[in-house]
Amino acid sequence: MLASNNNPYDIFSPLSQRNPVLYDRMRDEDPVHAVVHPQTGQTIWFLTRYDDCLAFLKDKRFGKEFRRRLPENLTGTWLANNTEDIINLNMLNLDDPAHTRLKSLVHLAFMPQNIDYLRQRLQDAADSLFDSIDVEVANGDEFDLTGRYINKFPLMSIALMLGIPESDFTQLFEWTQDMLSEEDKLVRASIRSFSSYLDEHMTIRRQQVDTIDDVLSAGCIRKWWRDRVK
Repeated sequence: MLASNNNPYDIFSPLSQRNPVLYDRMRDEDPVHAVVHPQTGQTIWFLTRYDDCLAFLKDKRFGKEFRRRLPENLTGTWLANNTEDIINLNMLNLDDPAHTRLKSLVHLAFMPQNIDYLRQRLQDAADSLFDSIDVEVANGDEFDLTGRYINKFPLMSIALMLGIPESDFTQLFEWTQDMLSEEDKLVRASIRSFSSYLDEHMTIRRQQVDTIDDVLSAGCIRKWWRDRVK
């Protein structure tokens, strides 16, 4: 079934995506909403009710590897684009058996003792952000909570989980901001830079197979062990 080009909710507009009233309307008027994607011309379906989403996620006929479901005229273009592969071919976007294989690589990082260690590091990171804010507003100055804390802490949390040095947080933040740019060239450059950065750190982790303090180390150690027993 194809959707018409009519898009009454303007769902792809940045303003619409930040408008909770829009999703209330969709749930009431068209809970399973189909619309044509403006760039690919393909039909995109938006599910806005819990029961529908749950049924969809449990249905094995659907999957996350969208490239398998692209029409032939788009598949070749997508497969030829290495930058898209870098950002999209990750554990969250893969179905089994690839998903299970990658999940097993990072399992060690989420053992209880490592989670306890990470919890304290996250608390320290959150405290440090507020400490720096306290210093700057000691005289009663105003500050932007979103810019100074909300936008930074999630990224810091991911960086700590990966084992990225705190000295590199600023560079990581710049890359992720560039990935959200509307300039395609800037997006691709930041993705390639971040990918190269992670490759370098994984090379280092493979030479330190006795530590499992983060996700990158756990993945490298598990892969190293599998390669040894083959």
